[in-house]
Amino acid sequence: MKMIAVALTALMTSTVASAQPSCERACMNRLVDQYLDAVLRHDPGKAPLATTFRATENGSDVAPGNGIWQSSQGLGPLQRRYFDLQSGQAAYYGTLIERDGEALLSLRLRFVGDKISEAEAIVARKGEPLFNPPGAIGDQP
Repeated sequence: MKMIAVALTALMTSTVASAQPSCERACMNRLVDQYLDAVLRHDPGKAPLATTFRATENGSDVAPGNGIWQSSQGLGPLQRRYFDLQSGQAAYYGTLIERDGEALLSLRLRFVGDKISEAEAIVARKGEPLFNPPGAIGDQP
């Protein structure tokens, strides 16, 4: 009887661990959309951020609502998305319209279930080495 209880406990533990919600490609795509929409609306409350959410912009920690959350006005013609299902991450590369003009945005998001736990943004603006929207648009993957 004790063996059955141990076996059932082990089975239930592995089932609970495997039942943790995972975010597949469609889920990741939806979360990228929600994050970008929240950034453009200047409203972190519109994004499904995890309680442990952490963000950086150009290597510096940034609180939700700051950085591109304040300067963004729209997305430009270049919009690429890449998904890594094994690591639970997605990347976005595209043009970002800001108050002061166009920028290039490289964004990495990490997901825990259907929440965004990390955002890492690299923003290249006019006059910076990585800024070349025509080259980025013309260089198809």
